[in-house]
Amino acid sequence: MNIWSRNFTTLFISNFLMSFSFYLIIITLPIFANRNLLVEDSKIGLIILTLSSSAIIGRILSNYLLNYVKEYSLYLGSFIAFSIFASSFYFVDEFYHILALMPFFGLSFGLVSTVVLKIATELIPKERRAEGVGYFIMNMSLAMALTPFIASLLYRHSFSYVFLTVIFLLVIAIYLSVIVDYRSEIKKEKINLSLFFDKKLLPIFFISIFTLNGYGAIFSFLDIFANSKGIENASLFFLVYSASISITRPIGGRIFDKYGHFNLMVISFITLAFGLFMLSNIETLSLLLISSAFIGVGYGVLSTSFFALAINQVGEKRKNLANSMIFISIDVGIGCGSFLAGVISTIALDYIFKFSSMLIILSLILFILQSFREKGVNAVKIKG
Repeated sequence: MNIWSRNFTTLFISNFLMSFSFYLIIITLPIFANRNLLVEDSKIGLIILTLSSSAIIGRILSNYLLNYVKEYSLYLGSFIAFSIFASSFYFVDEFYHILALMPFFGLSFGLVSTVVLKIATELIPKERRAEGVGYFIMNMSLAMALTPFIASLLYRHSFSYVFLTVIFLLVIAIYLSVIVDYRSEIKKEKINLSLFFDKKLLPIFFISIFTLNGYGAIFSFLDIFANSKGIENASLFFLVYSASISITRPIGGRIFDKYGHFNLMVISFITLAFGLFMLSNIETLSLLLISSAFIGVGYGVLSTSFFALAINQVGEKRKNLANSMIFISIDVGIGCGSFLAGVISTIALDYIFKFSSMLIILSLILFILQSFREKGVNAVKIKG
């Protein structure tokens, strides 16, 4: 069956525009606060900290709200709220205005980005889920990779251009979301801990945290690390990364659906660990770009696989719980990665990505042990 139905394609484009707008804001705000509002460097981190904390709350809250609100109604409502808060940054002229808006901005983003993935998985044929999820979350990676360059072009002239661009893109995105033909019913569940948490997801949850730790380090310290090596144009890393991840995600998803996940994910863990270790030893731009290709391949396959595995663990009816827990693990992994990279940087910059590479090896070991444990449990069930 075809993945690229009219509804899926429209939702894909809308989500790309939303993700692009989101990253334009979070890349620009720290620079805007530092240059225009003269905020101290030590306080800039409060922006991302507030954002990540509120986004996690939004992801958890989505599981509760879906008991009372139809999926698409919750998606459109949270999308409109996100767009209003995103557009409000155009009017800020004090740092505390940013901090006051950020919890609402993060909360609405956590809601909309979690619910939209659940809707997307409903539009994907079940037998091609991993491939379809790979395509859909690819737009987030593309947005993340493209925005640093675009943002720099815009705020070089005026920070107002960034926020006006965000408003323009979000108007188009909302229009595209409204024309998607999607019907859903409220599926009530008993309100208890299982609505927000499933112990079957804990292994993949922690493996995902350890895996995404490296991306948090890259996001925060790549430019600083490259400058320490005398390497210019380090932003090209993200262009190569986005290209490799765009090619890898759908291919990896197709392999996942057709042949299973174990060998595919083991190879991807090794590829990612190698890429991060290579990054820790770069001396030239060419080596930086080669390492980014390995890292893009690794993250491209693994991030898609985490979502597909989580859904397979808890079943069709609990897709939103699976998606929200993996999204939370990504938020926590990136946040912890940024924090740990800051701690390690006080010792030596070279150790940042070596440590990240070691965490990937730990993730690989945990993944293999969990896979063997599941096979043992399933064998006992079959014999019984």
